[in-house]
Amino acid sequence: MANIYILREKLLTTDYENIPNGLKSIIPDQTLNILKTLNLDKETNDIIEKYKINEIKSNYDSITLRMGQLHFELNSLTTEKSDLEFAFKKNREEEIDFAKHLTEKYGKGSLDISTGIFTPTE
Repeated sequence: MANIYILREKLLTTDYENIPNGLKSIIPDQTLNILKTLNLDKETNDIIEKYKINEIKSNYDSITLRMGQLHFELNSLTTEKSDLEFAFKKNREEEIDFAKHLTEKYGKGSLDISTGIFTPTE
């Protein structure tokens, strides 16, 4: 009786398609049906596992692509920020130089930028 259980366990771990035809004829139908079901579950699990592997790989591909895009965008923004900081500094220097020019021309005072009126100080 123990040999039947060993044979049954061996069969349950074997793919249905790999069982020799002669042996299939002496295996009970219930055991063959179990094997067929197990093989279907194994195929389904294989498909699900392959899908999950592909999904994970696809996620990595998308993340990597976006990281690359972000890297270039960040470089571009860093360059633009440097350019704007330079332009701001240059404009500030022009303002200081122009203020010196106005002081030399009109003397000390204040300029209302919105109206353009210069008010000398005493």
